[in-house]
Amino acid sequence: SQGNFLWAVRAGNSSATARRVGGLAVDAQGNVVLSGSFPGTVDFDPGEGVYNLTSAGSLDAFVWRLDMNGLLQWACAAGQSGDDIGGAVALDAAGNVCTTGKFSGTVDFDPGPGVSTLTAGSGRNGYVWKLSPDGEFLWATSLGGSGAVTAQLLAVDPAGAMTVAGTFYGSADFDPGDGSYLLQSQNGANDDAFVLRLDASGQFIWADRFTVR
Repeated sequence: SQGNFLWAVRAGNSSATARRVGGLAVDAQGNVVLSGSFPGTVDFDPGEGVYNLTSAGSLDAFVWRLDMNGLLQWACAAGQSGDDIGGAVALDAAGNVCTTGKFSGTVDFDPGPGVSTLTAGSGRNGYVWKLSPDGEFLWATSLGGSGAVTAQLLAVDPAGAMTVAGTFYGSADFDPGDGSYLLQSQNGANDDAFVLRLDASGQFIWADRFTVR
């Protein structure tokens, strides 16, 4: 807290390293959670052990949890043959990990033995992905439908409700449930910005857009 060095670690090996960090969060105990993207096979154990994750394509999204001393607690990934990008990450009051980003194709977001697939519409969809403090799958949902969405920012309130922000193009559906809430971009060939509110279970509350000219 006074700016003095404590520790530094890296995710990687001689052939590949985690290439992008999209977000970082720290809980009250000093545990650190990061999200981002990586190519190839990357060792996410910064200690003497090895914990390899292998991307399914060019880039996969990852979530990486370290303790207050920089030691590995767990890491997991989600992706397919294209680029899947991890964005912001936030922790709720119970320590659950909420993260967001963008994906294409069909992706299994359950890092355990189960399967929970999301399929993006044309181009890209945004996602919101929620894991327990131990890295177990809780739920994941996609944003956009046939529209192109990139979810970039995320905040969680004390009740666990989420505010997600990012960009989109075309006609995008921001209700991840059975309903539909379409927003239409107005900025010609460029993306518009959106703000979306979801409850702690990922159910739609409201969404709005604005144009950056």
